[in-house]
Amino acid sequence: MVENVDRAENVSVAKAENLPETGNVAQIENDGIHMRYFGRDGYLLLDKLLNRFLRGGFEKKGAGLKMTLILFANNILFDHDYRRQVMYWLMLLVEDIKAFNSFPWGHYVFKMTLHYI
Repeated sequence: MVENVDRAENVSVAKAENLPETGNVAQIENDGIHMRYFGRDGYLLLDKLLNRFLRGGFEKKGAGLKMTLILFANNILFDHDYRRQVMYWLMLLVEDIKAFNSFPWGHYVFKMTLHYI
């Protein structure tokens, strides 16, 4: 646990769309959930992601889990409404479940909270 907090010292929340510098993020995949289900749109609204998740019928195993993780992070951890865009770095992070699990969520959310206060 202490190891994760040490890595989180470089996390910047000044711009939410910027990728946190933790060194654990996977490169974007051509067949990732964004490309597979939403095309080449430059952004993705949470509402569109939720609607696609509720329809089900995923083409690739694990796609539903990845969408769930994005929805959980945005709605529970970050408390964003459905008019907001999914943060690009989060779409990259869910492509590697191991990186998602090792991300220092508690420290990042705490720093976000302090930033918005």
